Amino acid sequence: MSEKLASLKQKGGGNLTETTLWTNSSPTSGFNASNVTLSDSTNNYKYIKIYWRTSTSNSTIGSIIIDKDTWDTMTEASNHPKAGIAAYTNSATHNRIIFKVSATEIRVGLCYQVGASTYSANNVIPTKICGLK
Repeated sequence: MSEKLASLKQKGGGNLTETTLWTNSSPTSGFNASNVTLSDSTNNYKYIKIYWRTSTSNSTIGSIIIDKDTWDTMTEASNHPKAGIAAYTNSATHNRIIFKVSATEIRVGLCYQVGASTYSANNVIPTKICGLK
């Protein structure tokens, strides 16, 4: 069990079950910006968990857990918050924004190098999206 999941349980999360809602079928390939369709509605979960791989050449996995109430505010609207996933690779930090399109669709943005206008599909590759309840 991940440290974050154990922490959620200690904060009253109870026995959380992780359900995979989407899996990247090519996690070692570059990932362009796209909408991802989930197999179930995010409305059925207390938390959304997003996993990503550092790069096509670095298999280190990161993850973020977002509570449902916060997730519901993360839309494309200009004044709404977005989630960010990031990794340090090739001597630079790279990040992507992620936000809710609908209860069954998530937008994964381009991967930009922090402090630059360049982007690369080969960094911060989403590998799995899960629901926790």
